[in-house]
Amino acid sequence: MRKWIFRIIRLLIIAMIIGGLAYAAAKTVGRPDQAAETERATRVFHKALILEAGAGDHKAAIEAYRKFISEFSTSDYCPRAQYRIGLCLKRLGKYEEAARAFELVGKRYPEKADYINRARREKEAVSLLIITSEQRTHLDMLAKEAGSADATRKENIAHELSHMKIEAGLPILYAMLNDSDVKVRLAALSAIADIGSRKALPELQKHLNDPISPKFRFEVKRTVARLKLLTPSEIMVMLYGKNAERRELARASLPEYKKSPLVDMLVLRLGESARSDGDRSLTLIYLGLTGDRRKRSVCAEYMKPEQPELVHLSAACAVAMLGGKKDALPVLKNGLESDDDMLKSLSANYLAMLSLDDGCNVLIRDLQSEDLTRRKKAVQSLRSLSGKTLGYDPVASEDARNTAARRWTDWWKRKTEE
Repeated sequence: MRKWIFRIIRLLIIAMIIGGLAYAAAKTVGRPDQAAETERATRVFHKALILEAGAGDHKAAIEAYRKFISEFSTSDYCPRAQYRIGLCLKRLGKYEEAARAFELVGKRYPEKADYINRARREKEAVSLLIITSEQRTHLDMLAKEAGSADATRKENIAHELSHMKIEAGLPILYAMLNDSDVKVRLAALSAIADIGSRKALPELQKHLNDPISPKFRFEVKRTVARLKLLTPSEIMVMLYGKNAERRELARASLPEYKKSPLVDMLVLRLGESARSDGDRSLTLIYLGLTGDRRKRSVCAEYMKPEQPELVHLSAACAVAMLGGKKDALPVLKNGLESDDDMLKSLSANYLAMLSLDDGCNVLIRDLQSEDLTRRKKAVQSLRSLSGKTLGYDPVASEDARNTAARRWTDWWKRKTEE
């Protein structure tokens, strides 16, 4: 009897299992497997992403993202899709629509804190680009005024546009880039950088080889690099590449990468034993140009007397640029007494770069040197520092050179008295 009871129980259990499986199978008939559905949603989302990031077709990407949200309304990708709709609209210049799209992220997906925070930041940024009728009227007034104002007023207009931070002010600033007064051009350039729109890049490219002011050229390159948002790796490649123009562009952008991974990359390169003295010297100067004072102690290690003199001097210059002039000056001044003309010239260049009397005085003295190479290097350094030649020609007659050198002496005297 007991055996029959156990058999009946076993049969009931088996029947229940079979029934459960049949019920589960019946439930899944007519709907796709969840994993397959997720995989399909991922593929569709990635296609939209490729339209945006790969092809750069923002209009098509917006439609694809909207279709995705409609078709896969429960997907974890939906908040991201809505967020990217806002980004695409922003890039198309549809700022009001973009602001609304970012706002929808929080309304539709309140549990997705990460995307809500991102969308809120983007909405705040894009709101600055929306022009009110009052702003439009004010811009029209500034444009009219900038056409006939004096240099001081133009500078003030540039500063005002810098604070407004709206792309609609860019055409006014573009006109100022061609002004005869370099201060106006620099003010316009600074405002363009503050507005931060990549739309300004084509206009800035026209001024990369400005023949009048080296300082303006430098600032244009720096602004271009800032707007291009080059990665630290790209900057590193440019800094040590063979293309002089790209090197200068990267060098000009270094202050923008203060406290970025680029600084650590430079420090790593500095410590690589296989590097030559020239490479290490260059890297030290680059570190100085970043302005990251946290790395002053790193540079100071290479300022020790046992270091090769080239590295020793470059480290001193870097330390000075990073706020350690008091420690660096004795080293650089000692370099002026070097028996090696190249190192002596380098010390003078570094001191002049730091706007210190000793360096400029040495360079001005070198204008009267009997060595043609030294004369050429001296005037080249002075021109890069001041944007002037004052009529000095290193291959001119001795009398002509001496006359021009006296002009340089007078110029430096006036400058130090200002």
